[in-house]
Amino acid sequence: DFKRKGIDIAINTVNLLNEKGFKSHLKIIGCDGVNGKNHSYFGNFDKSKYDQYHTYLKFYEDSEILLHPARFDASPIVTSEAAAFGIPTVTNNVGGISTSVKDGISGIVLPQGSKSTAYVNAIIELINTPKRYFDLRKTTRIRYEKELHWGVAGKIMDKILKECI
Repeated sequence: DFKRKGIDIAINTVNLLNEKGFKSHLKIIGCDGVNGKNHSYFGNFDKSKYDQYHTYLKFYEDSEILLHPARFDASPIVTSEAAAFGIPTVTNNVGGISTSVKDGISGIVLPQGSKSTAYVNAIIELINTPKRYFDLRKTTRIRYEKELHWGVAGKIMDKILKECI
């Protein structure tokens, strides 16, 4: 969903980064569109198919940041997937995003409705402070191991269900 996921904000963010001399390219997964100078669309992947799953994982292996400027996302899985690779998310405080991304721990959570310039400033701050960026990568992965994978979610659900009995 182009509008709901804030893809227009992401494209504008990457264009502004490039204008400021920070070479970047946005890879848009999960929807189709027209490629631009600084962004490419890759559509949907069927993660139940081996070859598509491994192609999908390669996007994480090649990424530095997950830019997720959604206008609404109740419970994003992509932020946890990125965390599995130690990739911090730059997002804003809407829906359930601020529960899946903790500001300063597994990414940067901007105020709801943030404009592209806020994302640009946050990303440039990470570029200009490599220690902060690499520390954020470490804490992102640690948070994944402690809180964001299905094994942990299963234990929490098990506990909740047992309390209901």
